[in-house]
Amino acid sequence: MLRRVVLPRLARLRRPRVLSAVAGVLAAVAVLGYAGGRQAWAWYHLRAAEKELGRHHPQAAARHLDRALEVWPDSPDVRRLAARAARQAGDLEAARTHLLAGQQHEDPPSDESILEWAMYRAESGDLAGVEAFLRPKVTGGHPDRVLIAEALARGYMKALRLLDALAMLEGWLREAPTDPAAYSLRGRLWTQVRAFGRAAEDYDAAVRLDPDRAADRLGLALALIEVSRYEEAIPHLERLRGEKPDDLDLATYLAFALGRVGRTDEAIALLDGVLARDPDHLAALTGRARLDLESGRDADAERYARRALAVNWYDRSAAHVLHQALVGLGRDAEAAQAKARLQELDTLQVKYYDLANRLIPQRPTDADLQYQLGEVLVGMGKPAEAEGWWLSALKIDPSHAKAHRALADYYESTGRPDLAAEHRRAAGPGQ
Repeated sequence: MLRRVVLPRLARLRRPRVLSAVAGVLAAVAVLGYAGGRQAWAWYHLRAAEKELGRHHPQAAARHLDRALEVWPDSPDVRRLAARAARQAGDLEAARTHLLAGQQHEDPPSDESILEWAMYRAESGDLAGVEAFLRPKVTGGHPDRVLIAEALARGYMKALRLLDALAMLEGWLREAPTDPAAYSLRGRLWTQVRAFGRAAEDYDAAVRLDPDRAADRLGLALALIEVSRYEEAIPHLERLRGEKPDDLDLATYLAFALGRVGRTDEAIALLDGVLARDPDHLAALTGRARLDLESGRDADAERYARRALAVNWYDRSAAHVLHQALVGLGRDAEAAQAKARLQELDTLQVKYYDLANRLIPQRPTDADLQYQLGEVLVGMGKPAEAEGWWLSALKIDPSHAKAHRALADYYESTGRPDLAAEHRRAAGPGQ
């Protein structure tokens, strides 16, 4: 009787304690398993990011690194790779953010971090501060010499030191003749100096080596359009539209090429579709105006051209179509006014290309030329780009009064009175 009564009671007392202990062990195993799984997940994304960076696919690498940072937010190594991906993708602000975050957990900074900071500064336009540090590494057999050459080439292009950029790119291609990123960047350089035939050759080489490079395929298509090879451009644009059917810019580029080869109805349908979704799409408005002008519909051409100029008064293509349409309509006085405006825009464009493609590359440390380029950009309706050139002029000559005055006016107009006052003081008395 005692056994029958006492033992079950003991069992009832002990069983919860045993089960609690077992549950604790299982919970610990589960936590360890979860933690291990998270680590493995992060390692997968880190390795995938390294692979994408090796293929020069920085946007894809950045997506993987974002996942890895969810597990390792304080890792200087992961932050450094994230900075590189952002920098190569053109997002310098994100690159700086990652570098600063990594720096908080690395004391003293590693050689790798110092190098990444230097490449970031080169691409940001601060060549004077890092060029002497970086250039010897390119020629001295540094393990990352290709990455350094890329950063320097981008920095030189930004500073319009185009001959230096070209020399760096050609050295990169001698080092890595099958690297699509080198052809891509040289294609951008040729585009920058309007050597579109050469740009098409380099973009074509990039997409042949790596067909997934959508930006280079677009660069190729646009370069082909510039040299009137419309039939060759169309398949590339159609492929890109298949990948991004909602991209209105792609639809507009394709419409332009179709219009050039006589497929006018298809081009108009594409442009009307774009304008139905975005009535102020500038390129679609100018494209529609041009097609109407070529089809003899001068009144419609005028209407679309005026709509385009209402969106951007500085658009040369729309100004040209408006002038031609008014001539066709026999409205001579208005046509004369439109012609005068077109000539103003043409003069500014000539000045821009002379400064950007000839004078500044020849004299890259001439602060006055960089100030002048900013003034031309304002005349072309691009004050934000002008700001960068005025600031660049001040890096060369901190006392350049005209650059200070221009920046003061710009900051005043954009609601930044503190900066405006600072530059007005720096411009000197009476400014």
